Amino acid sequence: MTDLNQTGVSASEDIVHYALEVLLGRAERMTDLFPDMGRKWPDVAPVDLARGVMAASLEIEQNFALGSPALDGARMGYRLAALALLELHQAPVTVDPVSLCAAAQVKAASVPAPDTER
Repeated sequence: MTDLNQTGVSASEDIVHYALEVLLGRAERMTDLFPDMGRKWPDVAPVDLARGVMAASLEIEQNFALGSPALDGARMGYRLAALALLELHQAPVTVDPVSLCAAAQVKAASVPAPDTER
């Protein structure tokens, strides 16, 4: 994932920034994170999308104090990435990223969103 976009930022940086925006935003958007990313970056491997969400979650953990509501977003990011990776592990080799991300979204719908308003 080293392709650069028009501004010279790598796709992985764009993915991490997008995931940060969603994970630090409103809880309702979190469960749509992977399907949205699959549509936004259809040529990026799903495992790389999950890696970007995990990197965003780590950034949140490293930059917010214990007890901060932002840490709920980090926890949700780790959960969503784990669910997406589980889907990837169980998926046929030829599955497209949008379908895979949509399947992860169905599982993510059963994961309760953080209680905090953002």
